[in-house]
Amino acid sequence: MKLDIKAYAWILFAVIAYITFSAYVDISKQWESKIKNQRQNNYQVTTSQNHWEELALFREDWEKFFTVEGDASASRHELFKQLKLNQIGLEPTQSKIVKSDTSVVVHEGKQIGLSKTCVKNMPSGFGFKGTSVSQLLASLNSLHKRKSVAFGDLKLINKNGKAEVSIDDLCVYMRISEVSA
Repeated sequence: MKLDIKAYAWILFAVIAYITFSAYVDISKQWESKIKNQRQNNYQVTTSQNHWEELALFREDWEKFFTVEGDASASRHELFKQLKLNQIGLEPTQSKIVKSDTSVVVHEGKQIGLSKTCVKNMPSGFGFKGTSVSQLLASLNSLHKRKSVAFGDLKLINKNGKAEVSIDDLCVYMRISEVSA
């Protein structure tokens, strides 16, 4: 009988040890998962803060880079004036926008307070003329440096001995909301 009690005690001890060990392993896995999630959250927060701090100067100049969409949304003529092409020496082949498409800019699933309006003054894109190829290239370089303007491929055209450029997807970015610091 003493042997039976000892055997039952050892069996009970083994069962309790197994349950304790299993619980420890489960808790350890849960803690490991929680620690991993916390590390990822901390990384994302730190990365977001770093990106936000890197953009501080950009946020301060937000109003300088982008005009308010309302200033240009009244008409295509107002939109044309917002491009300020004459300031950099670009003369459009036609001074009338024949097509414009506007969309809200979304980055990583979030609206960033900008709209993007792509314009055309001819069926295939946006055309400019210039006095020379070098003058056109210098003016296009100035246009390219603007943060509020983006464009796609361009084609250099010889039109009766005069240089012309046709740009695909000439787009202007405008503010639809403010960026808070």
